[in-house]
Amino acid sequence: MSERLLLDITRVEITDDGVGSGMGPSSTRLVPLLDIAGPPVGFPNRPSRETLRAIRRDIARQAKWPGTIVGVVSTALAIPVAATIMPAIASGDWRRLWITAASLVILLIVYDRLILPIFRNPYRKIYVDACLSRGLCPFCLYQLPVRVEQSGVRCSECGGVWLRRHPNV
Repeated sequence: MSERLLLDITRVEITDDGVGSGMGPSSTRLVPLLDIAGPPVGFPNRPSRETLRAIRRDIARQAKWPGTIVGVVSTALAIPVAATIMPAIASGDWRRLWITAASLVILLIVYDRLILPIFRNPYRKIYVDACLSRGLCPFCLYQLPVRVEQSGVRCSECGGVWLRRHPNV
């Protein structure tokens, strides 16, 4: 359970356009959030650093407010938790530590279900659009064989199907 929760916090669920393209059913995959340093872990393909920076810039520019809200709430929650856990560990008060640990698990579940969706929902669209505009499959970051058009394109690496979402993509 806790392993699944941590995986869900560090990943975002992306659904392709299979049904809308007429190229088969849609599929959904958990995609790791693009971190700040280096090529992403968890993707089978590694595009250039410049391409990843451009995708990250698009995400940062377009998800600025949701990201700020989640960051402020995360900090506001982390400070009291740390202020409670550290003295309990230092004093050896195991009863207080167990109560704090149980509260932390509940807090993580609430955080995952209520706070992170504020960021995840816009992130999904921005991430998919940023990848497709650079000719990359959002599922595996593999270079798509052709430009994404209205009829859709299937990724030869992972089988994801993608449609053009906006005229500039």
